[in-house]
Amino acid sequence: MILPSFTEGQPYVVDESLARRRPVVIFEDIAHIVKERKGIFVSKRNINSFCETINHVMQNYNKIQKNIEVFLYEVDFRLTQYEG
Repeated sequence: MILPSFTEGQPYVVDESLARRRPVVIFEDIAHIVKERKGIFVSKRNINSFCETINHVMQNYNKIQKNIEVFLYEVDFRLTQYEG
């Protein structure tokens, strides 16, 4: 998913994409939303940086999906421990 926003608070669409193990490309204007999450890639707002970021995601798609899956499992585990 590509999120072209200039400003964002905490966009749910990012969490929804990551929950489906889909990488997210954002621009540096909203890099603050990354936090500790895996699967979000930050591009500069120019064609060269954007193409490099997209190519990286395409070439490493399966590995990125696995990293997102591991991250989601760890978050779920932490929440389970917190609740129990």
